[in-house]
Amino acid sequence: MRSPIQKVAAPPGERPLMIYDGDCAFCIRWIERWKVWTGGRIDYVDSQSVAERFPEIPLDRFERAVQLVQTNGEVVEGAEAVLLCLKDTPGKGWLYSAYTKWPLFAKLSESAYGIVSRRRKFFSLITKIFWGKNVEPPTYRFSSWLFPRLLGVMAFCALFSYWVQADALIGSGGILPLSPYLDAVKSGLAKNGLEGPEFIYLPTVFWWNSSDAAIQWVFGAAFLSSFALIAGICAPLAALALWLLYLSLTNAGQVFLTFQWDSMLIEMCFLVALLSPWKFWDRLKNHWEPAIIARWLLWFLLFRLMFEAGIVKLQSFAPDGANTWRDWTALNYHYWSQPLPAWTSLYAHHLPFWFQKFSLQAMFFIELGLPFFILGPRRLRNFAFAGLVLLQVLISLTGNYGFFNLLTMLLCLPLLDDQSLPGFLRKFMPQGTDESTGPAGFRYVRGAFLYSFALIIFLAGSFQLVQSTEDNREPSPTAVWLGDNPNVANAISRLQPFRIVNPYGLFRVMTKTRPEILIEGSQDGQDWKAYTFRYKPGNLNRKPVFLIPHMPRLDWRMWFEGLNYERSHRFSIWFVKFLGQLFDGKPKVFELMEDNPFPDEPPKYFRLTLSHYTFTDLETHNETGLWWKAKPLPSYTIIGLVKNLER
Repeated sequence: MRSPIQKVAAPPGERPLMIYDGDCAFCIRWIERWKVWTGGRIDYVDSQSVAERFPEIPLDRFERAVQLVQTNGEVVEGAEAVLLCLKDTPGKGWLYSAYTKWPLFAKLSESAYGIVSRRRKFFSLITKIFWGKNVEPPTYRFSSWLFPRLLGVMAFCALFSYWVQADALIGSGGILPLSPYLDAVKSGLAKNGLEGPEFIYLPTVFWWNSSDAAIQWVFGAAFLSSFALIAGICAPLAALALWLLYLSLTNAGQVFLTFQWDSMLIEMCFLVALLSPWKFWDRLKNHWEPAIIARWLLWFLLFRLMFEAGIVKLQSFAPDGANTWRDWTALNYHYWSQPLPAWTSLYAHHLPFWFQKFSLQAMFFIELGLPFFILGPRRLRNFAFAGLVLLQVLISLTGNYGFFNLLTMLLCLPLLDDQSLPGFLRKFMPQGTDESTGPAGFRYVRGAFLYSFALIIFLAGSFQLVQSTEDNREPSPTAVWLGDNPNVANAISRLQPFRIVNPYGLFRVMTKTRPEILIEGSQDGQDWKAYTFRYKPGNLNRKPVFLIPHMPRLDWRMWFEGLNYERSHRFSIWFVKFLGQLFDGKPKVFELMEDNPFPDEPPKYFRLTLSHYTFTDLETHNETGLWWKAKPLPSYTIIGLVKNLER
């Protein structure tokens, strides 16, 4: 679709010349963006300065469209000029190729250009609203430099929280010793005829050594990897080491490490290995711009995390068919039924219903709406960043979810480009480019590795997104489809143990009761003493506390066990083993407890009582200092001799 003007008598010298309307604010803004895209390949000048130099071009054409004067004197305008200008820009050259090969594409391009050209004031306002004053292509050097370091800090916090509990959880004298667990897994694999290394079914380095010393060595190596990531030393290798080591520790943790934030940390470590530049020491002053696909993978994880968190609430129903998220009553139960409330939860619970309903509406807007802003212009991304971070701050102010909220806030960081930073930070930004300056062979190998994993992650993540939209009351259409595609099902199942892509979505169904198990012992069957936990509700007058980023694994698991026993009248294997250690007076388990009521001699009798806990009303709290009220459920009470306890 050539312009009628074909030649000028005085063509530019070495480079083509793009002529634009210097009185048009919209043109001026976008020319700055094109300058970055085209580098030094194109010269730019306003028509007011050079119109007399090209008398062959009528003045009304300068006002109507940009003019691209090529070195051979040929002139093209409008959409053709724009796309020809971007012909040699990486990732955009296909546009001009499509323009020249497909007449329909060319016609649509010129029509779109004409619409914008005739309404430049309107689109200038739109540009200002969504991009701000700076419409240069975004760069992400600062956020991509800072993100791995903060992830290293988060990994250190998660590791330290787990390390101080690990001996009592999975050590040889712990609740679920690691070595017998691995033996049982190995026996189960053989029994089911599953061939190949055990590592591919349960990825953990502890297959080679599962002693207490090996556990400490793995923690030590993970700590060193987190320090290396914080320092930016061999960041991809440090991130890969963290991925493998935390994956190993998570799989070794059994039921105590089945939480979504553990899987999320593992997934983020793997993605950071793809994001980080291959340098011995990655410093800010020479930090490379990350590969676009690596940044998109982080955005995709954030999208899945938030969107799945919202959609599963709408699509998951309790056995009786109720959905408290849909009828706006979820927050009537949430603050006191969550695993580990904070002291602020009591006051949040007693806020008026209209505020609770508004809070849910805002939450759904953030979880289901803002993820779509991630791929939008700068100001939409910044708005998504602010909203998503605000939600996590509010959640963390009214409950304890280990390092989950901090980890989610960190995942929002890659949304911020360098142009969004304050001026005093931008002046420290490096002027480097990207890894295209490295050896060609290395770039090709890294690119093949990166894009291969990106495809796997995108396909598996998209599959999980589809699953999250399904109603849990009906058979899964996705599962039915997979039943006819065993190869796909097998590929996904083989990927899951490595936690490279994980499903998300907390509180699918809001629990309406808080069943707490009270564990007591006695020497005579008359005088009972309670075993108290450090953090979970027990004493009615004990004030809930903030624990972030600490994750007390036993206290959290006790919350699930209360729900499990209320529904099934059966105890989990881990809980029976835990009781056995309590009543045998094993010292390790008391490292996780507040105290041992029988320090001299283990009890002869035990009693387990189930009670429904709820917050007191504010008047009672202010008068008596009580935080909780408990309603015992006698039908769930168990009394027996310790020696008869089933191990």
